Amino acid sequence: MGRFFVSSAMVVVLFVSVSVSHARMTDADRNALLGEIFKLETAKEKIVAEIRKFDDAIKKSAASISKSETIIGLARQKGNAQAEAVAGKALAEAKASQSRSLKNKSDAELVLRRLERTLSLAKSGDKNIEAIREQVEFETQYATWEKKQQQLIQQRLQEPNKTAGAIQRSLMANVPPLPGKTFSQLQSGDVLLIEPEDGRLKGVNPITLGDNAATGGNKSFASHTVIYLKEVNGTKLFLDNQPGEGPRIITEIDFQNRYGHRGMDVATLGKLAEPLRNDEGEGLFRAAMEMHKKNADKTANSWWGDTNYGVVGKDEVVCSEADWALLKNAGKFLPKSSDRAKVEHGIDLSPADYYNSPYFVVTPLQMHKNDGNSD
Repeated sequence: MGRFFVSSAMVVVLFVSVSVSHARMTDADRNALLGEIFKLETAKEKIVAEIRKFDDAIKKSAASISKSETIIGLARQKGNAQAEAVAGKALAEAKASQSRSLKNKSDAELVLRRLERTLSLAKSGDKNIEAIREQVEFETQYATWEKKQQQLIQQRLQEPNKTAGAIQRSLMANVPPLPGKTFSQLQSGDVLLIEPEDGRLKGVNPITLGDNAATGGNKSFASHTVIYLKEVNGTKLFLDNQPGEGPRIITEIDFQNRYGHRGMDVATLGKLAEPLRNDEGEGLFRAAMEMHKKNADKTANSWWGDTNYGVVGKDEVVCSEADWALLKNAGKFLPKSSDRAKVEHGIDLSPADYYNSPYFVVTPLQMHKNDGNSD
């Protein structure tokens, strides 16, 4: 009964805060938001309880460590090797248990910070209800969220990739390919490859410099990636992963505000990497390599050098490992970097590596001010 009373009181408090912060919302949206906030509060309570358990376990392990060390000292004084061995084993187990509990607590505290951040966003009224709902599922039911996103990518891969087909035909005919996708044509799994804040500094950005140096000096101008998830009720949703913030679901408005000004000109924002079916990737890669082999010198200063499609080489493509992992989990075979040094240091794939993969086609993203609403 006490538990029900506390929960009911929390609902009343939440309803008041939602009513104040979201006065312009419809009743349906306000009720939906209330439900999402309640989920977050419930998840937060569970995490706080878990952290308390880990604290208790850490204290218990500390006591066991102290006791074992005392026994070892006494056993050595008396020359009791057997007692020393038993206490030594207990000491090792206690230290291992304490280490696990410390890690579990650290992980739980990270989850708690993310939940609190999402809760703050939900209560602030600054986020789209669909983005909040997506973020809540991401934070509280990640396995379910990931499965849904993988299904969207798998469905998308059942259909022929129009971009790959158009580029392959243009390569075979030796004519310039059509312009890349527009913002309104994004599909689940598309990776947006974004240049640094100041386009003039894209060649000296520390991220791209370090990546290119580790990848044999190939040129990659992108310094950040964002993966497109889906559109819900007319609102495009993306997964962003900024240092210090962690994975966040952002809307197209958030995306435009944060990244819309980047790129070499108004119409183009970074580059776009589209996942391909195996047959599409292999066919496109073969056609590109054949053309590159026959016309390398001729095309160096022609249309091919200016398109930035990146079918050959690693000129201007980037994708974060988070995006790569999401696509890989969707059932795509995506190999690791061919750079042994990076793989040995735990970097499965870095920005400059993506151009060598036959599983992606990279095209310019046509980013017009009004493009979010029409083709």
